[in-house]
Amino acid sequence: MIRTAARFGLDPLRAADLTVRELTLFCEGVAEAERAQMAGLLAAAWHGARLTAYAPAKGRDFPSLDKMLAPLTGPVKRRAAPDWRRDFEAMRRYAALVGKGQPE
Repeated sequence: MIRTAARFGLDPLRAADLTVRELTLFCEGVAEAERAQMAGLLAAAWHGARLTAYAPAKGRDFPSLDKMLAPLTGPVKRRAAPDWRRDFEAMRRYAALVGKGQPE
C-alpha cells in the first residue's frame, strides 16, 4: 500500500502512519480527480474538433459529447463495502510477515 500511495504522490513516511482504510480513501480520491481531469480534457478536445474542420460536414454525424464522456462520468465500479474484518485480516497478515517472516 505504501508503494501505491507513493505512486499517487503521497509521502511514504506519511503513508506509514495512515491506516489501510485511510490509504484506500486517499487513492480513491486521487483516482476520482484524475477521472475529472480526463473528462475536462476530452470535453475540450471534443469542442475543438467540433469547431474546426476536423468535424464532419453534418452535425448529426458528429458523436455527442455525452456519449464520449459516459465512461468517465458514469457510476464508478466499486468494490464491496469496506469491512473492518478484511482490514484487520490484512494487517494481521502484514504483522505476521514482518514479525515472524511468514503468515500463519
